[in-house]
Amino acid sequence: MAVNQTNKIVWLVDTIRKAGKISFVDLNQKWKENELMSDGIDLSKRTLHKWIDVISDTFGITVSNEGRGEYRYYLENPEDLHNGSMERWLFSTNSVSNALIENRCLHNRIVLENVPSGLHHLENIMEAMKHNRRLRIVYHDYFGNTDSLLIVEPYILRLWHQRWYVVANTLNTRNVRRFCLDRILELSIMNEAFEMPDDFSAEEFFRDCYGVMSDEGWPNATRVRLKASAFQANYIRDLPLHESQNEIERNNDYSIFELYIRPTYDFYQEVLRMGTQVEVLEPNDMREGLIDMIKIMGEKYTR
Repeated sequence: MAVNQTNKIVWLVDTIRKAGKISFVDLNQKWKENELMSDGIDLSKRTLHKWIDVISDTFGITVSNEGRGEYRYYLENPEDLHNGSMERWLFSTNSVSNALIENRCLHNRIVLENVPSGLHHLENIMEAMKHNRRLRIVYHDYFGNTDSLLIVEPYILRLWHQRWYVVANTLNTRNVRRFCLDRILELSIMNEAFEMPDDFSAEEFFRDCYGVMSDEGWPNATRVRLKASAFQANYIRDLPLHESQNEIERNNDYSIFELYIRPTYDFYQEVLRMGTQVEVLEPNDMREGLIDMIKIMGEKYTR
């Protein structure tokens, strides 16, 4: 695994974050100790200040200096490393990359999750998005088991559960749809340009959604109350189901969580995945829907 500049600036942010505040002397010492990064060569102040500018541009993180005493470096806004932004994702991904590089002797003891195909389309989709160019795609639809030739205007890219999706305005059907990249059989960038709507926001598009299902036809956002066993509540608490999640009751036996969310099919799937450890208290129509699904599941095992 080669070490590139991104690996190095991520190392710098990580090192400063862990130290809280660190002098240039101590920073340089840690740099030289990491021979995979430094090859044992000193870190110059000129290079350091160049990387600080790159860190600001790439990750939106500001590295400052006390300007007195030991002239220690620190992160002005470390909390930005914990939000859901693209910069946070980039930092996390490269931070993991660094850890793997530094511990490559453990390659036969680290098992990674496989990412489905479709990644080869990412660069072309981003290129089309950058220049507002339409895409010609051949898409395989699982529901109809059909291949369709479509002309789309790419609005958003979203990563969800190890799969990439593009949300696009579909000229054939004149609506905004999501397409999973591993179901795109063919893709090409067209010369035809399109105008991105001024009022279209990726954040707003997915605001009340659990995952990627935000199409028209799903229910509007509503209050959902989940009762979780004390055991399962630990997992829901550590990894919230949605940004609106709030724990409104907690005791030794169970917790009740309240969310404001669209009860889409992927949210139903997540609730069912937790099995007997959770119960939907509200809304009643979601509760009834789950009862019907569970009955059908039960019938499959009693035939």
